[in-house]
Amino acid sequence: MYMQRHGSTYTHRSRPGESPEDSHNRRNKPTPSNAAAIKTALADMEPLLGKVGGSEKLEWSKKKEENACKTAERNSKASGLALHKEMTECHAEFSKKIVEEEKQKEAGYQMRVRFLRKMFAGIEKEMFGDE
Repeated sequence: MYMQRHGSTYTHRSRPGESPEDSHNRRNKPTPSNAAAIKTALADMEPLLGKVGGSEKLEWSKKKEENACKTAERNSKASGLALHKEMTECHAEFSKKIVEEEKQKEAGYQMRVRFLRKMFAGIEKEMFGDE
């Protein structure tokens, strides 16, 4: 791009073979010293932006932390539910075993238990009466 003088004004013209956008980008490109100054200014301002609440990076990190907490909470709930389900299944299996063992006991054993219960009930009745 070069400047061409027409009367009292300057006109921007593109160089041969470049588009007007190229010349515009070249015009607005900061020099290396300006770029370094901008970077240091941004580095100085970044901690202050967090206090004001305008830093996108800080907001992003807060969102990421919140999402991590929610994920951990969901994972702990899921593991708790899985543990509860496993315990319930184990309890059901154990209960089934007990019922099967009761059924498999000898008929004589059940009769002795009934006899002893009746005997204890009779003894209690004699000792304490109909209280």
